[in-house]
Amino acid sequence: MQVMACTHRVVPSQQHHSPRSTVFFQRGILILVLKFVPLLSPRSSSTTLTRFLNLLEKTTSTRHGYHHLMTLVSVDVMEQLMQYFEELFAQHMWCVRYVRQCGTFAIDDDVTMGRTLQGAGVDQTTILVLLGLRRFVVSWCQFQQDESGIAVRHELEEVDVAMEAVSQENGEEEKEEEQEDENDEEEET
Repeated sequence: MQVMACTHRVVPSQQHHSPRSTVFFQRGILILVLKFVPLLSPRSSSTTLTRFLNLLEKTTSTRHGYHHLMTLVSVDVMEQLMQYFEELFAQHMWCVRYVRQCGTFAIDDDVTMGRTLQGAGVDQTTILVLLGLRRFVVSWCQFQQDESGIAVRHELEEVDVAMEAVSQENGEEEKEEEQEDENDEEEET
């Protein structure tokens, strides 16, 4: 991964690179990282897992404008990820399971959750892994909510367009009826 990043580094004299190339690079990295999910070993070190989660988080970050790449993370991939971490940290996964099952409304921030885990006697490296996974799950859940919200907005826009067309037709019919009424009144006089 580091070799790939170095080969794509921008030299100061070559600052005319396209932002699209950065997106394609990030997309490629994310695809490679997602392919590693089924291959993760239960013997992986906490440092490796933290780096893995950091890559997932960076390649789908809203801060860097890559949040749309979250579409590549399917429900199946998320389930595989959750199962893998469930095997390793079953007794401490409650903080991640809660977000996955209940959504992101009124959840604690990382500092509060870190203190809660530390108070429960969880070691520092496990806390780092759990918080990294939790941040990724929060981001994924928010993206899913945003996507469903976009779908609802599109449906509402379609309804608005249809209602507008119906009201225009009704308005035209009312005008025609008014003209007919005026014509009838003129004929009577």
